[in-house]
Amino acid sequence: MINQPPSKDQLATPASSSPPREWTLAKPGWILRRPIPLDRVNIRLHDVATIDADLTSTLKHARRALPWAGGVQRIARYSDAMAKLGEMNHLYNGTIYRLLDVNARADSLDLDFTTGRYFDHLDTSLVLSFEAAARDLAGKRVITAGSYRRFLRDPFDLRLRAPSLGINTVTFRRGDNEPGFYMHRRDGRWVAEGPDIIHVVPAGEFTPSDIGLEAVRNDFDIWRTIMRE
Repeated sequence: MINQPPSKDQLATPASSSPPREWTLAKPGWILRRPIPLDRVNIRLHDVATIDADLTSTLKHARRALPWAGGVQRIARYSDAMAKLGEMNHLYNGTIYRLLDVNARADSLDLDFTTGRYFDHLDTSLVLSFEAAARDLAGKRVITAGSYRRFLRDPFDLRLRAPSLGINTVTFRRGDNEPGFYMHRRDGRWVAEGPDIIHVVPAGEFTPSDIGLEAVRNDFDIWRTIMRE
């Protein structure tokens, strides 16, 4: 866990070197030691009615980390703040496959999901970054000690919030000359997360193609998502 702001020396660490251990926001065992074939990634979709999917309390606590609107009341949701303060009214609150649990073994990976909404992801997960940044700007020594972060207790208990899953794929090009791979820059005017960074393609959220029940069932497939992107 990140328990203090990085130093200037840490920020200058070359991308080719290993990041400080405390920067890694992953539960022990989640990061595989070696690549595995896609057919060894097992995914299961659970009915939302069979899990504790009520995010009312989570959203209430997350709101305490948000800015005030006109000095009268706090903005209700992080997605509202992005629309009102960030002028990102184009964001779509579509259906996502909401990650519930990760179980990694030596040669396989199990991922459990239910359905959720994209704005619930922003409002219960991305707000953690906002709270940490606000504490950093305020000169707080421990940026991960905000009220919302304390409420969540274990950030790896994914049932308390609605994390989405991004799928990034390296596409190699073979030709007469040297082989290569494609990269693209995320336009900060249009994306909610990772603005202006450069990364591999194709990339995108693990989502169905539309809100229909048939799409939710048929598109629950990582390879199908990669091909669509």
